[in-house]
Amino acid sequence: MAPDSVLDLLAVQMAQDILPARVRDLLLAALDGDVPLAAELARRRGTAGPGEPPTTNEARTTGGPSTTGRPSTTGRPSTAGGPSTAGGPAVHLESIGVHGFRGIGPLAVLPLRPGPGLTLVTGRNGSGKSSFAEAAEIALTGDTRRWSRRAAVWRGGWRNLHSTGPARVEITCTVEGRPGPVTVTRTWPEGAGLDEGAGEIRASDGGAWSPSGWDWALSTYRPFLSYAELGDLLGGRPSAMFDALHAILGLDEMVDTARRLSSARSRFTEAARRSREEHTALLAALRRSTDPRAVEAADALRDAARPDLDRAWAVAAGLPAPSTAPPAKPAAPREPAAPREPAAPREPTLLREPAVLRELLGLRVPAESDVRELAVRLRALATEETRLAATAAGDAARLTDLLAAALDHHEHQNAVHAGGPSSEGPEDGDRGRGGSGSRPCPVCGVGRLDERWWHATRAEVTRQRERAAAVLVVRAGLAAALADVALLLAPAPEPLTTPEPLAPSAPLAPSGPLTAPGPLAPSGPLTADGSTDVLAALAAAAGMAWRRWARLRDDSDPLAVADGLESAHPPLLRAVEALRAAARDELDRADADWRPLAARVTAWVGAARAVDADADALADVRQALDWLREATQRLRDERMRPFAQRSAQIWSMLRQESNVDLGPVRLTGSANQRRVDLDVTVDGVDGAALGVMSQGELHALGLALFLPRATSDASPFRFLVIDDPVQSMDPAKVDGLARVLAQVAETRQVVVLTHDDRLADAVRRLRLPATVLDVVRREGSLVRLRGNLDPVGRHLADARALARTGDLPRDLAMMLVPAMCRSAVETACNEVVRRRRLGAGARHAEVEAALAAAHSVSEKAALALFDDARRARGVLRRLDGHAPWAADTFRAVRDGVHVGYDGNLLSLVRDTGRLTDHIRTLD
Repeated sequence: MAPDSVLDLLAVQMAQDILPARVRDLLLAALDGDVPLAAELARRRGTAGPGEPPTTNEARTTGGPSTTGRPSTTGRPSTAGGPSTAGGPAVHLESIGVHGFRGIGPLAVLPLRPGPGLTLVTGRNGSGKSSFAEAAEIALTGDTRRWSRRAAVWRGGWRNLHSTGPARVEITCTVEGRPGPVTVTRTWPEGAGLDEGAGEIRASDGGAWSPSGWDWALSTYRPFLSYAELGDLLGGRPSAMFDALHAILGLDEMVDTARRLSSARSRFTEAARRSREEHTALLAALRRSTDPRAVEAADALRDAARPDLDRAWAVAAGLPAPSTAPPAKPAAPREPAAPREPAAPREPTLLREPAVLRELLGLRVPAESDVRELAVRLRALATEETRLAATAAGDAARLTDLLAAALDHHEHQNAVHAGGPSSEGPEDGDRGRGGSGSRPCPVCGVGRLDERWWHATRAEVTRQRERAAAVLVVRAGLAAALADVALLLAPAPEPLTTPEPLAPSAPLAPSGPLTAPGPLAPSGPLTADGSTDVLAALAAAAGMAWRRWARLRDDSDPLAVADGLESAHPPLLRAVEALRAAARDELDRADADWRPLAARVTAWVGAARAVDADADALADVRQALDWLREATQRLRDERMRPFAQRSAQIWSMLRQESNVDLGPVRLTGSANQRRVDLDVTVDGVDGAALGVMSQGELHALGLALFLPRATSDASPFRFLVIDDPVQSMDPAKVDGLARVLAQVAETRQVVVLTHDDRLADAVRRLRLPATVLDVVRREGSLVRLRGNLDPVGRHLADARALARTGDLPRDLAMMLVPAMCRSAVETACNEVVRRRRLGAGARHAEVEAALAAAHSVSEKAALALFDDARRARGVLRRLDGHAPWAADTFRAVRDGVHVGYDGNLLSLVRDTGRLTDHIRTLD
């Protein structure tokens, strides 16, 4: 037994270990809906580790609770386990009322008997019968298939021309389990368009009622079929029939799952396609640019199969390119550093590299306020130091310096003679640094520098330092100020380290003087076309200014340093600002070309990374789709089989004398390739049978496909309204149609509207149970319904009406009434011949040919009485044997057409009725 649902199929496949876990999870997520599928695909970009808890899909397949749930369709019954066998409370029609709509003016009501049974509504073309079918359809669905595809000029003619005021259609129906009838109406105010009608459904108590599932069932198990739709079933778009049949199979979950997966696959493949196309276009754009960054990015992306995404992104972001070098080996012991060579002059073109331009743009010069404050501080401290030098504190400071120098010399000599600090212990070191040694004074050569001297001198230094405290404070302030100067006087940055102004490789005559801020602006290098290279000239000027500024570090005179700060800073500031402005302009010019390219590189790298991240997901989606297609086709075939068998059975009843056979009906393909495969053969030969079938055969085949769907047990609508199905059918197929409709009417309410009397004749001839109503239209679109008289009865009714017409001239009535009576006799004879011969197995064409060959009423009567038109002379004798009045009546209608009938016309009509009754009893 085939599995009933997607979950069952998945369970079988997983039990057989056919589907990988990744594909299984993807299918389950797609089955749950768009949001769970998106979450599953997003999770795969950041793949969960093996130690994480199971996903919702895993919980479902292992028995755990599911928190996602499947989206429900409002008003739509669940079909997850297969086609529903309970379509809701059964609905039958009680009546169809029409006012001011289509061919009906004043209110007309078509009464119907709710419940199974066949009702035929007949009427000539233009009688308004089809208006009842369209009224029922638009009342329930809000539209009609016949008019929905027409141009506006056709749709504009829906309102009846003989009616004013609002238009209204109304159906009354019985709903199983509800007391009283349910009324469905649609009303259009005067002047409203067809699409502006207001519909409502009311229960028997007058309150509004909202039935569940009707909209979906009306679309899926559509109970209406017009002649135009009958032609479209096979002549329309292949996908339309596919959708109509597929909807009844309960496979919407699989279709929705496939749609979600197909959409995901399309997004992935479309993203990959766009990435490939953008890579080609981006690489071409990068190669057209002369910007060094573009050149480097193009090099990173040159290999379309394996582009260096990290490097390209770093270039676009202005970051250092990631290193791809192998890990460095352990460093070898360092050799003594060689003297540093002077920096090679930077080529002018290198100044225009974005990284160098950004360095230039980042140059910073100390603020003028900081420089001024430091110069003021240096001068103040230097002035104070000069003033204190002439005081006792100054003398004490100088004496302190002298004695400290002597102590330092003595301690150094002790350390040298003691073997140096590296070879002595702590105690020896203290002795060496103290006064334990004894040697002559290096200044006078008389006194000795010994330990006693050392202690006395140290004490003296302490006393003198206390006296020189003010000088020492000033000296500390000067040292701090000079340290601050050293911080301000940073060496020239690398772009400005060239010792001389930059010059081109070949001397070129300058085109004119260079104007640069400050007195330090050089004449500048020249470009290849002989013009001054302003950027290089400004860099040279800034370099010179910066070197002059930096040389102040080598000066120890506070006053000289203060003067130098104030004189060197303004030209440095002007030179650097001018250089920064030029670098900004140059960078802006470069960025104007590079910035759009950088943005494209960044965007493409992001998209390419997403494509790479989705590569595995795309493979899983493709595998899931392949599996789902096979599973769907198997389940389609399984669930389509009973409908196909029913279609074949109906076709076997409708085909009557056709050489066309109908085999299995299969739904194949998907998306734009979905179609219905009909196994149709002609005389047992496969081929394009639809192309050689007659219109009547195509309509019969369309009915064979329509009826199983419309009569599905899953539909709550237990009625069918079929408009004009007989057109284009030959007599044999009309008989088959009558049998099919009668069979369907055993369990359904079947309402057929037709202008063709052949269906009603076939129903009567085959003695099939049916209610037949006639639609009669009079002036002003007044439409009325009456119990149907068979063709014989209609001829007699018309003859009786003429006989009773007092205004009709007598001589004309004497000719017309016998003529109508003769038509009644001929019709009765034809009916007997058809019933007898067709019942014996004769072909319809042979029977109709025999009737057509019988030209006179006597020949037709001979066919009815003797089954032989050549025995026309024996008709009167046979009728006289039955009853003398029968022969007299036959003679009167036969001859009265030519010579008139001078007797009682109403009596002639009555006797003709008795004669036709007798003829119709013949076997």
